Amino acid sequence: MFKYPANIKSDFDKKIFRYLSEMLSDEPIDQNGRIQTPRITDVLDYVYQVDISMKRQKRAIVEKSISRSLPLVISLIQNQFDPNDNEPISFDSNRTMDLDDG
Repeated sequence: MFKYPANIKSDFDKKIFRYLSEMLSDEPIDQNGRIQTPRITDVLDYVYQVDISMKRQKRAIVEKSISRSLPLVISLIQNQFDPNDNEPISFDSNRTMDLDDG
């Protein structure tokens, strides 16, 4: 089951959070465990590609959700980074990040 940070409550924000997780999981991670923060326009393009229904939403609402979720997703990915492991971040069968701590 996918777990979300406490401040990601609405279904809309959860959907954006999932899309960001999918998008950023493929980004290269440097030797310090950091990934480059994508531009909002790049994220918008990705979201619109994977979910055409997002185009019906007001752009400002989508951007606000992206801005709220982006630092959380980056933080989760960086916290999962192991400099001794060259494997990509693991995903379950639903292509979502495994956020379980145990």
